[in-house]
Amino acid sequence: MNLRILIVDDDPAMRRALQDLLARTPATRVVGEAADGDEVPAQIDACHPDVILMDVQMRRTGGIPATRNLAAARPSPNCPTTAAGPKVLLMSLHTDDRMIAEGLRAGAAGFLFKTRLNHDLLPALHALHHGQRFVSHSPVTAPGNHPTLWYRPHPPQSPHELARQS
Repeated sequence: MNLRILIVDDDPAMRRALQDLLARTPATRVVGEAADGDEVPAQIDACHPDVILMDVQMRRTGGIPATRNLAAARPSPNCPTTAAGPKVLLMSLHTDDRMIAEGLRAGAAGFLFKTRLNHDLLPALHALHHGQRFVSHSPVTAPGNHPTLWYRPHPPQSPHELARQS
């Protein structure tokens, strides 16, 4: 697994924190960043990401409308990732189950809670790499509450094990 990541968040400090976190994550490389959902199509053409790590709430165009727009558009002919284009992994501070469901219906492959990024980012990337969805675990997303939305993979023992599995 060698995933190319595009970070989309309107907070420069959050983008830096994600850059730092992903720099310590094996088999990932940040290839671009954007401050708004409107910038995503141009960034896809410019940097060809495999995964778009995108905030739900941004000043102009948030992650859910941007995801919906990407799902409605055809993938760029210049994008070498997959026929469906890059996978969107939405993230938010909020654990509202309606927001999670709306994001997944819009076309996102997963949903992360920003409070759990240190715990869930690697398993989420692993799940997406294997064609599965991922939703951060909280009481809102417990298996009994949303059995069709919730996915909790068995994460590798260490980041290095993940690199060996690819």
